[in-house]
Amino acid sequence: MYSLISSFIITYGYNFVHRIDNKTDGKKLLTPQPRLRTGFFSILESHMLTTGTIKEACTSVGVAKHGKPIGLEEKLKVDLIVIGSVAVDPTTGARLGKGEGFAELEYGMLRYMGAIDDSTPVVTSGKPFTLDHDIFRDIISAARVTHIYACLFYVLW
Repeated sequence: MYSLISSFIITYGYNFVHRIDNKTDGKKLLTPQPRLRTGFFSILESHMLTTGTIKEACTSVGVAKHGKPIGLEEKLKVDLIVIGSVAVDPTTGARLGKGEGFAELEYGMLRYMGAIDDSTPVVTSGKPFTLDHDIFRDIISAARVTHIYACLFYVLW
């Protein structure tokens, strides 16, 4: 069971903390290859890292260096998705990404692989703003906003 997927290679802000917490808690982290250039996903596990390499493994270079690459044929189950956001609508849970569509592609690949389904919670972290866009979130975690939303099962293109 894969306990967390982080859908962007984020080296700043809230998702950096989620990645460090995840690896130090002994869970597995499934993360996309940087910009999907060298493959699709990598697995990082706490036993693969030392105290000195955890912070590096939270970067795009560190994922490529310390992670184990996997393909779309891999059979796995992801029980939580964490996706970074530039902005989040605190009313609906809709998020705005960086505009390149990688999170949506990665989400689609995981659905195709059978790694996630309608019951897989999607969490985003960031600052709440009022914008509608992209994949809807089940949970928003920000400095002053934590809310659970009814999930809509589609991507807005």
